[in-house]
Amino acid sequence: MKWLGRKLDGIGENAAFNFIAISTFIGVICIYAKGSIPQSIYYLFPTFFAFVGLLMVIRSFTERRNAQFSWVLMVVYHFWITLAVSFYEESNFIEMAIYLGGVLLSGIIGFAALDRLKTLEGKIDWNDFQGHVYEHPDLALIFFLSCLGLMAFPITPSFLGVDLVFTYIHTEQIDFAIILAISYILLGLSVIRMYSRIFLGPHAKTYHEVPNRSS
Repeated sequence: MKWLGRKLDGIGENAAFNFIAISTFIGVICIYAKGSIPQSIYYLFPTFFAFVGLLMVIRSFTERRNAQFSWVLMVVYHFWITLAVSFYEESNFIEMAIYLGGVLLSGIIGFAALDRLKTLEGKIDWNDFQGHVYEHPDLALIFFLSCLGLMAFPITPSFLGVDLVFTYIHTEQIDFAIILAISYILLGLSVIRMYSRIFLGPHAKTYHEVPNRSS
């Protein structure tokens, strides 16, 4: 996954956002133009958009320079899954709203926490452990709760939404199920690694005592 993510490093922020906007627009048009698309092709759209969402998660998984960009990619992934599921006739707007409600709330709060930390510290370098919980315990707690929400942990409506999403998968769509399972696993790893590298470990500043690693 790291190898594949490095292959995607060439996708910058502007290119990624342009691609997301254009492909989302195309996806919405395809949903409303269902009658004009052959059923054999229309049937492949959920898996295709889920796979592109997986690529976004992998890109986020290997991002090191911009924590906020990585966070946005993880939030956008959930919107891509919603778009993929929307191709099913049995998809329900209320259920999708429940799913995205928790994701959007966690995404906004987490992004605000990162932005606040960047304002206070000047930059957020997460190539190594930074230990910012030492000076910003409140931000660390807020961001940690946002991470749990983005992972669909049972503290937000997105937990129920994930179960609803998996109920839409048809029994013959094993590839779609595998892509979703891998995506959620990688998303959880990426989110928790971001939190641990930014807020945990020895503090990056050296004007105070720093515990030894053996401690």
